[in-house]
Order: sequence, then structure tokens, then C-alpha cells
Amino acid sequence: MLRLIIFLSSIAVCGQVMSSSFWLYGTVTRTLVDTNSWGECMAKIVPGPHTVQPACGVEWVTFSCSGDFNTKARGHSKLESAQLAMVTGKPIAIWVDETKKHNGYCFGRRVDVLKE
Repeated sequence: MLRLIIFLSSIAVCGQVMSSSFWLYGTVTRTLVDTNSWGECMAKIVPGPHTVQPACGVEWVTFSCSGDFNTKARGHSKLESAQLAMVTGKPIAIWVDETKKHNGYCFGRRVDVLKE
């Protein structure tokens, strides 16, 4: 029985360590649109993704408006959701993928604007 508990515990820990995606909860304080770098659009989130995954760039998440990791339209929709959260003061939840990056900044795969 003890071996089973140890085995199941090790699986749970390995699953968390191996995860390449995570939820980031915070506040959008700035957005960026560019023509050449950072996947062409980003949002600054406080606290930033580096607080959860040090391999991600500090404070910013890219939405890949360049079309590299999703369609350009999908990237712009995520940027618009981030802008909505910023102007209304609502918190945001972003599903961040640290395996996809633009200029060292992790990719926001999903964006949820939260009520509170």
C-alpha cells in the first residue's frame, strides 16, 4: 500500500513539473501593437508570467497577431479581450503556453475576461 501511495504521488508531481502551460491571473496594465517584433501584439499583465514560469519574459504575454501560433484574427481577438479588461478594470485569466514564444515572451493561448 505504501508503494502505491509513493508511486501515485510521484506521478502527480511529475505531471506538474512537466506541464508546459499554466493559468495566469492578473490585471492588464498596457497593450502593444508592433509590425515586426513580439508576435505583433502583446499585453502587460501584473503579476507577470515570469512569476509562475521563469522561462517566460517579464510581465508581457504575446497573442501572436502575426499568425505564427494561431490565425491573425484569433490573435487580434485575444488582444481586444485584453484591451477590454484593461479599460473596464476587470481581471483577466490567460492560459499561457511556455513552449511557444516571440522574442522570449510566452504565448497566450486563451484569454478570459473575468467578472471579479
